[in-house]
Amino acid sequence: LSSNEGGIALLGTIIYKSLGGDFKGISPSRIDNLGAFSRFKASLPATLLYATSEERAVINKLGNFYGCHTCGRKDGVSFIADHMPPLKYAKRSNGRLWRRLTGLKVIQRFYPQCKPCSNIQAQIVRADSRYLKFHHFPTLHTYHFAGFLLVAGVICLRDYQRERGKRKGK
Repeated sequence: LSSNEGGIALLGTIIYKSLGGDFKGISPSRIDNLGAFSRFKASLPATLLYATSEERAVINKLGNFYGCHTCGRKDGVSFIADHMPPLKYAKRSNGRLWRRLTGLKVIQRFYPQCKPCSNIQAQIVRADSRYLKFHHFPTLHTYHFAGFLLVAGVICLRDYQRERGKRKGK
């Protein structure tokens, strides 16, 4: 890798991150755990109870802004206040002897989850299995344009340098 190529790669990474990209969003999500698109700031504290109507309203707004924590989808869906970790696993974990003796409970949060992912998760949790969720396509995020912006910038810079070189040669 030449220093020029390294600089371009670094610039691409900076553009991707500045547009909100997160490297964990590249990989598939385990459906029974926090999704690849989860953000702590897009969640609410949860208890073993279901979300209240006020909490569901907030989660829906967070989902419209940040997207489903599992697949990243934002548009055209409504969101469920998804317990993370799922209730079944939190209750099972809280029932372990060491947790009962220490009084340490599993901390849960509500994350926005679209209905299609919620339906898949319900089946997976019910069956007590593991499953990877590949993201809905075409779910576009601003950071998906990082490559385009990088290439456009490099082409503009190259053309500028050529024009500048022609002027100096005259």
